[in-house]
Amino acid sequence: MITKDSFHSSIAVELIDYISLKQALGRSFQGASIILSYLDRFLCKLGAPPADLTAETFRLWCQTMGSVSSNTKLARMHIARNFCLYRRRRAPTCFVPDPSHFPKAGPRIRPYILSDIEVARLLHYSKSIPVLVRSPLRAATTRLAIDLLFSTGIRRGELLRLSSADYNPGSKRSRFIPPSFSSRASFLCRTMWP
Repeated sequence: MITKDSFHSSIAVELIDYISLKQALGRSFQGASIILSYLDRFLCKLGAPPADLTAETFRLWCQTMGSVSSNTKLARMHIARNFCLYRRRRAPTCFVPDPSHFPKAGPRIRPYILSDIEVARLLHYSKSIPVLVRSPLRAATTRLAIDLLFSTGIRRGELLRLSSADYNPGSKRSRFIPPSFSSRASFLCRTMWP
């Protein structure tokens, strides 16, 4: 959770005001707040006193994102640019990055739909995952994750955010998913690899 104490650079007050404004407008703004906190930390690391956001410091910050995809880098640069546009309303001489120098958006990765046999193979291999002292349920958890992903159609991020509080057997809003897909995959798994 990003708090006001998370910001320490020369633009910390403006960052806090910007995030507060976005949240007051009804946005969660958590993801953008994290990116802006990365920018703030970067400015602090440049020296004492912390550097201001200039064309040079922005370029250096962008170079630190070498390991992320061009789409992620582009999104982070736009978050910083939107903050700079907000900042320019108060200080007309402050720096705003030129979006024509931003990287081009790369093609989106097309989803791959696994066949029943591929799911069965994954379920089979999940049995062979070694049990570790700090993770004794690793194989069972992996098998359950595969089963949930392919029988319900939830996304990876939704699966990772599931908690025991999400399961409520007495709820009237429950949605029952027919287990046909996972049953077929489990059947294939048992018949192909006994």
